[in-house]
Amino acid sequence: MIASRTPAAQRAALSIRPQYPQIRAYSIPGPSSRRSLRRPLLAVLLGSSAAAAAYVFLYPTSSRGPARHLDPYRFHPLTVTSSVPLTPTTRLVTLRLPASSLPPFSSPQWPEGAIQHVYVKHPQLQIERAYTPLRTIRFNGEQEVELVVKRYEDSETSKWITGRPVGEELEIRGPVRTWDVREAQEKGVEEIVFVAGGTGITPAYQLLISLLSSTPSSKSTSSQPPHVTLLYASSTRADALLHDQLRALATQHPDQLTLRSFADRASTPSLSALAPSSGDFTVSRISRSHIAEALGIHEREQGWWSRLWGSKARKPLGEVTEAGRRKKRVVLVCGPDAMVNAVAGPMGRNLTQGPVGGVLKELGLTEDEVWKL
Repeated sequence: MIASRTPAAQRAALSIRPQYPQIRAYSIPGPSSRRSLRRPLLAVLLGSSAAAAAYVFLYPTSSRGPARHLDPYRFHPLTVTSSVPLTPTTRLVTLRLPASSLPPFSSPQWPEGAIQHVYVKHPQLQIERAYTPLRTIRFNGEQEVELVVKRYEDSETSKWITGRPVGEELEIRGPVRTWDVREAQEKGVEEIVFVAGGTGITPAYQLLISLLSSTPSSKSTSSQPPHVTLLYASSTRADALLHDQLRALATQHPDQLTLRSFADRASTPSLSALAPSSGDFTVSRISRSHIAEALGIHEREQGWWSRLWGSKARKPLGEVTEAGRRKKRVVLVCGPDAMVNAVAGPMGRNLTQGPVGGVLKELGLTEDEVWKL
């Protein structure tokens, strides 16, 4: 005979049952149920494989080791072949780029026809700093990567780079597009006004070498590259970088390059062979009137009432000359933050362009006509 539950056992069963209301009896799934379970499992496996492949091929990181060739996302070692002083605080560091360090095939992401920059890594601190090579990195054979590096006492990366002897390696990633020259030509830009200060001359120099040695884009509306007016400012005449090379380019291409150099103050002769050896300097900062002249804007004189009351309002903005009105133009600005802010307004968050400000806003230029490097 089967014994019945005691009252105590019944109470225990009643007290346990509410704690597990989700427990139910399941039978073994049949064939149709097993097939229905395989479909989501297969989808999960395929999705995971696709995500892993995308991570490996589309989002490489430095944690996966050095790249076998130049890569915008991963670092690749290049050997220092030369490091010479330009000024007491600036050096020209040259790296050897063998053909084997170029990608095996050209990529749409390779910044052909653009101002390029690369990132150099400090291996001990795992930080990087951006530099603009003096010449475009071409997808064509062995070449050199020349970097102008200024040593800052509060920058461990710049101190580490300028201290590397010949034969050691620097890890770089890039090249990365800074500003697209060909795109500007295809939009019909005929005049580039480049306002540069200090080491901000390097993208201007790269741009000039590229423009003056290349043929126009097939989509360009003009048979000639844009004319460039370069306004270059340095603290002293001795601190001006690459000035003799720039003067030589202006002499060789007078119809394509106009060069104006400025120094905040006079200086003693430079120790650098690449610093300026003679005149062509204006001892002044780049002013609003200098920029207006480069843009072909003739500003009206202030009225006697403005001069009498000391008004600093500059309204109206001025009149564009006939030559300035005919040309489609763009202004590029690169240099110390204080200079960029005064000329074009500060950069936006996360190095975005931000709104146009400063002198260029006062002169009536729009966001389509200004680019901060």
